[in-house]
Amino acid sequence: MKDYLKLIRWPNLICIALVQLAIYYLVISPVSNVAGVPATKVFPESMLALLVIASLFTAAAGYVINDYFDVKIDEINHPIYHVVGKGVSKHAAMTLFIVLAVVGILSGGAIGLYTYLSLNVPIMLAFTYMILFMVLVGILWFYSSAYKRMLVVGNVIAAGLNAMVPMLVGVYFTFFLLMKYGSSPGNVEFSHYLLVIVGLFSFCVFMWTFISEVADDFEEEKGDRELECHSFPIVWGHTISKAILFAAILFTNAATLHIVCRMLPFPMFSSLRYACCAVVIPSIGLCYLLARASVREDYHYISLISKVILLLSMGYSVLFYLSYGA
Repeated sequence: MKDYLKLIRWPNLICIALVQLAIYYLVISPVSNVAGVPATKVFPESMLALLVIASLFTAAAGYVINDYFDVKIDEINHPIYHVVGKGVSKHAAMTLFIVLAVVGILSGGAIGLYTYLSLNVPIMLAFTYMILFMVLVGILWFYSSAYKRMLVVGNVIAAGLNAMVPMLVGVYFTFFLLMKYGSSPGNVEFSHYLLVIVGLFSFCVFMWTFISEVADDFEEEKGDRELECHSFPIVWGHTISKAILFAAILFTNAATLHIVCRMLPFPMFSSLRYACCAVVIPSIGLCYLLARASVREDYHYISLISKVILLLSMGYSVLFYLSYGA
């Protein structure tokens, strides 16, 4: 059981659930309530539960299939800690992937079926939402089997998939809003506003995941070279790849400050203070570690700190909840 829990990355799954719940209860709900439309009437909590379940099982399937295709790389980079082919057989891993993927697809499909039966959504539109998680599973399969070994493409896809975690809540909520209350100009404008707010959180997830993924490329360089992968340090060398990381960190911090100063709907002082403490100051430390990094353990900590900053960025949802409408 311990090996299976390790295989599905249970701490990551907890983070996914917390992020989606935070987006719904701490970001979308206060905005929706101020607009006079309670969030639970638009997107029922039962549907939110199905969305979280679909996201968790789909993500878990992605982690399993990633390790399934990375057996040879992990044998080189993590000879002690890898799971597939050691604690869990490849056959068992593939079976687990199929089970997790099916549950994720069916859970997502149940939401689409609900929209067809209860909201009178046209069957083709409902069908689009039913197959969304099937498409995500397919992307995870091709990412793990091929795309992750491609220069830039793998990093961008990984970052995009993680950015979908908060964005899915916004997309489904606005879809339900328009289906229940109609596509009037006011509803369309409100939906767009909600998607922009949620999109700002997704942007932070995308950028910090990208930074973490590039740092992982350094950490996994030995195994990637053996399997002829095309990662940043292998193709462009350490100097240029480090420069790319520095640029990504600088850009993300500049964008974060722009967001809190210009794009949020309330006074910026508290937001700016939170951004400085949770993002800017840790990023300075991150740049210091990156400048001194020389061995794979250094890049492991850089990747880890990037993920911590990502979570702190999502933690801003608490301040958003306390500030919105105050």
